[in-house]
Amino acid sequence: MPLYWHITHDCAGEYRLTLRLCYTDDELARGVNVTEANLVMFRNRGGSTWENQGGTAYPDQNCVMHDNVTSLSYWTVGDPTTQGPTVIALRSLSARNDPPPPSMVWLFALSAVWIAGWLLRRRSRRGFRF
Repeated sequence: MPLYWHITHDCAGEYRLTLRLCYTDDELARGVNVTEANLVMFRNRGGSTWENQGGTAYPDQNCVMHDNVTSLSYWTVGDPTTQGPTVIALRSLSARNDPPPPSMVWLFALSAVWIAGWLLRRRSRRGFRF
């Protein structure tokens, strides 16, 4: 299934958690040969290593639960009877900064003119001169 959770904590000391990971029907449908009743949790051990952590699937709630979790990191759900989870690394990212639309430029210009006029009137009423 094409989803994961990055779970962290900021507490010192030991902890035991019950972890509940939920998904949508759309996310489930994007999984390849996934049987919802077979879903379990996987924890990433670093790199491309995912370790089956077990858990119990609740198909009627679209969730998987696992008790006594003592270590947090990247988690996902998957069907261990098929492929299980895989790690996908981002190879490149690109973005562009589009200029604001002309209407925004005009709005900004008109706002600046209005504010300047208001400041000038305010100063002239108080007797300040330039």
